[in-house]
Amino acid sequence: MSQKKVLFNLIYPTKDIGGGWNYIENFISAIFSNKKSINYEFYALCNDESIDLVHKFLPSKNVEVCITVKDSKNYLRRIYHENIYTRRYSAKKGIDIQHWFGNVAGPLVKTKNLITLHDLLFWDDLENIPRRFYQKNMIRLNVLGDNNLFLPISFKTKHDLKRKTGTAKIGQVIPNPLPDEYGDVNSINKEDFLIKYNLQEPYILYVSHTYMHKNHINLLKAFKEIKSEFKNLKLVFRADPKANHENVVNTVSELDLENKIIWMPRLSAKEMQLLYKGAKAMIFPSKYEGGGIPLMEAFACRCPVACSSLEVFKEYYGDIPIYFDEKNVEDMVSSIIMLISDTNLREQVKERGYNYMQSFRYSSISEKIIGMYT
Repeated sequence: MSQKKVLFNLIYPTKDIGGGWNYIENFISAIFSNKKSINYEFYALCNDESIDLVHKFLPSKNVEVCITVKDSKNYLRRIYHENIYTRRYSAKKGIDIQHWFGNVAGPLVKTKNLITLHDLLFWDDLENIPRRFYQKNMIRLNVLGDNNLFLPISFKTKHDLKRKTGTAKIGQVIPNPLPDEYGDVNSINKEDFLIKYNLQEPYILYVSHTYMHKNHINLLKAFKEIKSEFKNLKLVFRADPKANHENVVNTVSELDLENKIIWMPRLSAKEMQLLYKGAKAMIFPSKYEGGGIPLMEAFACRCPVACSSLEVFKEYYGDIPIYFDEKNVEDMVSSIIMLISDTNLREQVKERGYNYMQSFRYSSISEKIIGMYT
């Protein structure tokens, strides 16, 4: 019996998509952590960044990689590669299943298509009109295809897709897989890390790029009030500059917080774990999320979390985090103060979060993932 051939379509993903990149990396890594992966032939169509998602599995007798496009943000070029080039490549290699990781599939590709859907924020996105137009219309075309099955990363995304399209074919909800070893980085190195980045004073942490919906402004307003009670406390942002970055920087200045805010550069996976471990808490005030991977990473590192009361967070994390109304600065203030000032509460949230994350580890979830290709 010949091996089933699976193609990872990675033409779209780039590192600046943030949590989406982490999801794809963890998803593919979870597949190759499972012994049953040897029963498949895997192929990958990449851009010059997304090859990093599969490069560590090379050389391997059952993985073949092709870089097909360099500028995946050029929509005309992307349309060509996701339809014409991909269709030809699939026919040449005899692909059985194609897995798309960027919310949409090329409508001209006639293989069985699995489409990972992160969220539908783009549906009403006024910050990026080309992206909105492209993905919205591609999804409408994908819904019409008999061979297309959407794989949402949360039930919230699943419900949104049903509401927006009505007739989309939807498969399993696949949450973010978490490496078995994530969070177990040696804490002996933590002090050196904190000194390196001038983090010796207590800090709370927000891991999110400066998009409008990430709500940095309200967090800054809340922190302005919190620091009057916790004078040595710092607020650390691990953020790449995005559409709302200038407003965030201006707000820091207007609130006279320049000496209280620390902007972190991109870090290695090991250093990110140390960043979580060093924080008094991770605060996540976002107004919209598909899954919220930083919460999962924080819990895996035994970092307590206070976050906005979004439906998707309650789906993923139940009653473990401390929730607040993300639109209400005073509610945010009281929730954060409660968490960072109550040692027993922090320890309780830490341990419950850490224990709960074990159900998302590769060893727990990889069987479900690879089962989609049978």
